[in-house]
Amino acid sequence: MKIKIKHRYTEEVLFSHDGENNNIKIALEAAVAASASLDGASLDFSAFPLWCGSLNIKCDIRLPAQLAYHLCRLGCNDPLFIAARNSLIPLAEKFHRYQECGELIPINSQESEA
Repeated sequence: MKIKIKHRYTEEVLFSHDGENNNIKIALEAAVAASASLDGASLDFSAFPLWCGSLNIKCDIRLPAQLAYHLCRLGCNDPLFIAARNSLIPLAEKFHRYQECGELIPINSQESEA
């Protein structure tokens, strides 16, 4: 089955992957392995749904911790993001795979500009 990862606005195919037991996870892993640019990719439904229907989901601390960890691992140099990222580290440290995935170190916004 062929999986196409499309740009969220233009519908341009950014990456496609074909395989017998293919799924979005496998296609995303292939895109990362191929260093494909997924800038603007429509990935909202590939994992945790980032759409209005997912607002106000009731959950335990595990999901917010995992989402916080993933947010903290984004490579964004904007000072507002860095401040938010650094404030989320205590929550992200509760991620159930924190030790396996790596420690988060606070970023000095002046260092990120260098």
